[in-house]
Amino acid sequence: MWKKMNDVMEDKWLEMIRAFLELTPEERAAEAERRLDETLERMAEMYRITPEEAYAKLVRNRARMYR
Repeated sequence: MWKKMNDVMEDKWLEMIRAFLELTPEERAAEAERRLDETLERMAEMYRITPEEAYAKLVRNRARMYR
């Protein structure tokens, strides 16, 4: 069962990557910005903070990962 689920997930990732590669650079930038905004909104709801605070938290966490 896990093998099949992994195959499905991999197929979905590849499909998403192929679709992303077909976008223009401007469309890619807009899509990346939209996804970041969605992520910050979800983080803000989860931690009960503002999206700006969520962004700062994301930056801090990234800095900790790459020390």
